[in-house]
Amino acid sequence: RIQPPREAPSLLCGGAVAERSRSPSQSPDCRAPGEAQRLDLLSAADLATREGGFLLDAEDEDVVGHRSGQPRDSVLQRRPSEAFSVLLRTSRGQPAGVLFDFSDGDVLRVRAIEAQGPVPDHNATAAPEKQIRVGDFIVSVGGTRGDARKLMMAIHSSDLVNLELRRPFVFTVPRLDKSEGTLGLDLAYHVQSSAVVVKQVFVSGAVPEWNLSASEETRVRQHDHIMSVNGVSGRAAELVHLISSSAVVDLELTRPMAW
Repeated sequence: RIQPPREAPSLLCGGAVAERSRSPSQSPDCRAPGEAQRLDLLSAADLATREGGFLLDAEDEDVVGHRSGQPRDSVLQRRPSEAFSVLLRTSRGQPAGVLFDFSDGDVLRVRAIEAQGPVPDHNATAAPEKQIRVGDFIVSVGGTRGDARKLMMAIHSSDLVNLELRRPFVFTVPRLDKSEGTLGLDLAYHVQSSAVVVKQVFVSGAVPEWNLSASEETRVRQHDHIMSVNGVSGRAAELVHLISSSAVVDLELTRPMAW
């Protein structure tokens, strides 16, 4: 069973990393002046391409693009067809052929798909729109939802499981200046994960400042997954170090579509 490291820093606000033992009433001052700049929002980033200042998607004709030079942000909108279900045959207690990112969140994010197991077996015969991909989110397993650990246990507790999935909604938040303040986030991660989970957005800091003027879709929320920092992806611990040590950060985040 995967356990989050007890010693891992999970309260992160700008350059200061505090241990979980910090009292909630001791939240640091997270003020950060500086206005956030342009944000580019991608849905299913592996399908999205840039051309002529517009965000385009090769598979979806129902796309609304905004020129990236226009104020605030550039948004790629897709049809609400990003939810699907999979009836997966598994062996109780055996690996499912997929690796997950989770850190006390409410969903499971697919981090990698292995060469063998129920998930790659499913993908081998499933239609493309029913294939489980890296970056997808499992939001429900047999009716269980709202707790990543319970979802994990549910996948391995039966020989036939019904998975409800969402495709990823990927976006970037650029130029968060915390040189005179803090990031304004409470973060959690697992040592084996490749993403950091937003546990809480504080009332002040660079991210709350961003949220004040960002569109609803591009505001950073609780349970969002941070996938890269300043263009660097990899182990969650490395992402936390970059956030902590950088005065200005660019974040790439993801969450389930239509979530």
